[in-house]
Amino acid sequence: MNNFSMGGVNRYMFDNYIINPYNPATYSHLEATTFDMGLHYVRYNTEGANASQTTDNAGLRYFGLGFPIADRWGWAMGMVPHTEVGYEFTRVTQVDGMNSTSTYSGDGGLNKVFGGLGFEAIKDTNTTLSFGANFLYFFGPTQSTTRVTYDDGGAGTYSSVIEEGLNASDVNFDLGVHFRQDLTNALTKKRSKRLYFNFGASGMMPTTLKTRRKTEAYSSFSTPKDYVRDQEDTIGMTLPFEAGGGFSLEFVDINKKSRFILGANFEYANWSEFAVDDRNAGLNDSYTASIGMQYNPNERAIRGLLEIMRYRAGLRYTSTHINIDSESVTDYGMSFGLSIPLIASKSVTSTSTTINLGAEFGIRGDNAVISEQYSKFIFGVSLTPSFWDEWFKRKKID
Repeated sequence: MNNFSMGGVNRYMFDNYIINPYNPATYSHLEATTFDMGLHYVRYNTEGANASQTTDNAGLRYFGLGFPIADRWGWAMGMVPHTEVGYEFTRVTQVDGMNSTSTYSGDGGLNKVFGGLGFEAIKDTNTTLSFGANFLYFFGPTQSTTRVTYDDGGAGTYSSVIEEGLNASDVNFDLGVHFRQDLTNALTKKRSKRLYFNFGASGMMPTTLKTRRKTEAYSSFSTPKDYVRDQEDTIGMTLPFEAGGGFSLEFVDINKKSRFILGANFEYANWSEFAVDDRNAGLNDSYTASIGMQYNPNERAIRGLLEIMRYRAGLRYTSTHINIDSESVTDYGMSFGLSIPLIASKSVTSTSTTINLGAEFGIRGDNAVISEQYSKFIFGVSLTPSFWDEWFKRKKID
């Protein structure tokens, strides 16, 4: 997704040939069948008071398919990650003269399948106003492990382990609105310059996901394992309310055929209400503020790589839901990216099919407790129909 390379600005952002699942109202602007897909690679370098570790993660980041279905209507579906879990840390203490090593680890997360409609309620020369809704299906496993090992320095070691696996699945919905206004006539009389204002907002109400839980508690001193508890049950996992909004100014030079977009975005999620089996997880509410820009040197160019590419950059600040000593962990990120149109693809327009590259570099946490430096890379493609895409073409009968 192109907003990844712009600090994560996503509520106002729209493109006639790109799917924005974070605001379903933008589906109404789709002008052709569009397929988006992206792969990601992430490297984390985590440092604590006494140790550090490096972990890597790679896989499918997102995919989506959308198209206009009638005048003023658009439809899209796909999948994006909603939450991600990945951690491991160790704490060493003394208990009754023995070394006690506690290791906490977790991995997994929730995926979000979306399918929705966008409708352009107002459409005239200077103004458009759109509304949209997504049907959402959440699913995904999360595994957490707590291992406590005691070492008396002579007789041996003894470990107690608690493993909890959660597999959630359920449905919800979100709503969105998008507004676009041509400000050119109000601000300037130059016909060669155009100025547009965009605003977008969307939100999801809280919901409780049906969750299968499997819990195992055992000691590893003997073989086979000495189970204290081994059970499965069905519980509820409460997902919080979340909402966001953003705006942008879009500057177009008709003579140069260039376009510059500068935008800002704010998001909030009520993670303090997150609970598993009616037990509050003790998280904090999260806030994210971001700014981003995109520059197209020449939208009509068909030659010259530097002319046809779209350039993006952004900054992001997040006060995360993670709580350490009653303080929220902060997250700072800087991102860059570009899109390379495949001119030879014979798509709907010369620049509507693109290869999308993005990178984000950030720091999460405080060196006084624990800090994490990360590097994220995304490779994606946005495809629109071309002369060989017979599946997407409408059949005509003479």
